[in-house]
Amino acid sequence: MDILPFFYSQSYPKLPQTSSLSSTSRIKTVKITNKRIEMGWLELFEENQQDIEIKQQISEKMSVLVVDDEEHITNTVDKYLSHEKYQVFVAGNGLEALEIYKSQSPRIIITDILMPGMDGLELLSTIRETDDETEVIVLTGHGDMSIAVKALKNKASEFLIKPVDLEVLLNSVQNAESRLVLKDEVKSYTAELEELFKEVHHSRDYLETVLQNSPNATITYNTTGIITSWNEAAEKVTGFTKTETVGKTVKDVFIFESHLIDTGNTNQKNDKQNIVGQILTKDQKMRFINRNANILYDSENKIIGGIESFYDTTEKTQSDQLLEKRYMQVQTINEIGKRVAASIEVGELIGFISKRLVTTFFESANIFFLLINDQKEKLVLRAASGIQINDVLEKLPINSEIEIEDLYGHVYKTGKSGLYSNANKSEYFSEGFSKEVASVFTFPIKSNDKKYGLLHIENAEKMSLDDGDIFMMETIAEYLAISLDKLELVEKITTQNHLIEQQNKTLLKDLKKAGDFQKSLLPEHLPVLEDYKFAVSFSPSNQLGGDYYDVFQISERFVGVLVSDASGHGVASAMLSAMFKMTLEKYSSLDIDPASVFKKINYDFCQVVQTGDFFTSFYGIVDLQTNKFIYSNAAHPLPLLYNYETREISELDSEGFLLGIMDDGITYESKELEFKGKSRLFIFTDGLHEEVNKKNEQYGEERVKENLIKYSDLDKQEFLDNIVTDLKQFTGRDTFEDDLTLLVMDISV
Repeated sequence: MDILPFFYSQSYPKLPQTSSLSSTSRIKTVKITNKRIEMGWLELFEENQQDIEIKQQISEKMSVLVVDDEEHITNTVDKYLSHEKYQVFVAGNGLEALEIYKSQSPRIIITDILMPGMDGLELLSTIRETDDETEVIVLTGHGDMSIAVKALKNKASEFLIKPVDLEVLLNSVQNAESRLVLKDEVKSYTAELEELFKEVHHSRDYLETVLQNSPNATITYNTTGIITSWNEAAEKVTGFTKTETVGKTVKDVFIFESHLIDTGNTNQKNDKQNIVGQILTKDQKMRFINRNANILYDSENKIIGGIESFYDTTEKTQSDQLLEKRYMQVQTINEIGKRVAASIEVGELIGFISKRLVTTFFESANIFFLLINDQKEKLVLRAASGIQINDVLEKLPINSEIEIEDLYGHVYKTGKSGLYSNANKSEYFSEGFSKEVASVFTFPIKSNDKKYGLLHIENAEKMSLDDGDIFMMETIAEYLAISLDKLELVEKITTQNHLIEQQNKTLLKDLKKAGDFQKSLLPEHLPVLEDYKFAVSFSPSNQLGGDYYDVFQISERFVGVLVSDASGHGVASAMLSAMFKMTLEKYSSLDIDPASVFKKINYDFCQVVQTGDFFTSFYGIVDLQTNKFIYSNAAHPLPLLYNYETREISELDSEGFLLGIMDDGITYESKELEFKGKSRLFIFTDGLHEEVNKKNEQYGEERVKENLIKYSDLDKQEFLDNIVTDLKQFTGRDTFEDDLTLLVMDISV
């Protein structure tokens, strides 16, 4: 098999096979002379040599535009499709492709996504502004699920994952060709029938014969939307016979859809093409159809109703919906993973997870988190969300105890999920928390041999979970177990640190020395640059903390900006800061990719630091030549970028986990932005927004943003001084519980 470089041998999702020319009806030439109709017989026949010749003629005339910035790929596809009798045009980028599209009107377009200038998504979006007919096949790389979803939302016909073999590509082109032929047949046939109605409206019996023998699902209705004709092809799609539909409205039959042609709307176009709708078939199944409609006129050009043709698109529509669902599942897992990494309070975490699952995937369900109380050997309801949750909580308040028995006991003891689409058929499930329970799904929350509890779902309607749903729920349960592991470990470490601090009050002098040592790690002076001005405010806590910052010249072209925060307090945190400084110096001079530097630092720290010790950190590199800023965030509070022109604030976030917790499977992401005009970058540690006042209220991220705007017109150092003053007024104290590091970079480019 010939393999196209950088292409893959599978396509997903598989689009539905549209109807072909294997079984067709043809109408011979119609001639109207002196109001007398002369028409050949309607012929129904299976595929023969004549059909094959027609297919070949279509292929010979069908034009394909191939768009890719790699010339060897376009050349290979050109030769392959030309051999298959297609007329092929090639383009090296989106702009060039758009010019060819306007001048040559290709019926099929195959486009890569990543190209210079106009990329594939921009090309697709531009074409779809005026053209829904052209078939566009999009090529994406592995893992580009978000790009695939965007392409489908812009009405891409299909997407293939690179690398793709030539036979798979040809199959996709042939499928696109079949869909175009079907669309052309439907439009042509609908228009032809419209003309027949206009010219021979008095011959209803004859036209009824034409409709009934059409290979396409075709109906007509009068000006009030009442169906007047319904052919056998429409019966095959919907299950309803002509007898069951004629005399009823389209809404009565389709349930969810009404007739497309509104004869009372004088501003309406004469036709409506490629309208996707949802119907309920006779056997109560949901199906998606593609509808095309035209207005019908009589001989005096008065509107007498409408004619519609439609075909089943359920498989493709459901494939698109499944892809979007999978994308949402991945997004949910990533978002919950971030929460797990940053969370320090289990109640807040499981409350967020339960609400997110209800609003996103389980709208007709109640979701419960049951955590074990080891001392009492009972499960405790810690969080709940859902459609009937208020009624449930009246009978079963938060912190209620539940016996470890029935379904809960089975799943908890075996450590295996209990999945029952029909709750009545479960031998373990007897009674739920909710009033109505049709389906029940219970997942264990466990980590290695440690059992923490259950994630329990009760659905009011019968439903089934597919493999993707089960994977998502089990992953969330596993993430929660990891978080509980971490919190349990942090609690132990916190307890141990507390005991150590109590036992070592006599070491305050040593702590003072350690504080002086920590300050010695910080830079005495910040670089002075023409377009970038720096200022910093460092307020040590009443305990020894682990904040560290630096602004340093990597080379004449690059300047590094870093703020980090070590976990805990005391001498250990100061020593961790010292280790961080040395490790950073080791790698920053050799690597200008912040994510790569974090990965190396994380690996080194995982080899030497104790369990429970970790860092959050933000590291960015300014390119003085291009004014670009490359940065990576390792679970650090999000820096804020204020644009003086728009007066808007942007948060600088990227994928990244705590440094020093684990090495396996941990990755970090670098992002890039370009500075333009005047702006201010504000980087800070959690000692700012997490500081509390006498009412135990946090200073909060929103207050930080408000003050960034409020004091934006002040000089950088005055800005920092005002932030510190405002924090002291809020807390009512002159010292803080945690180190407070504030760093400003003013940009004028």
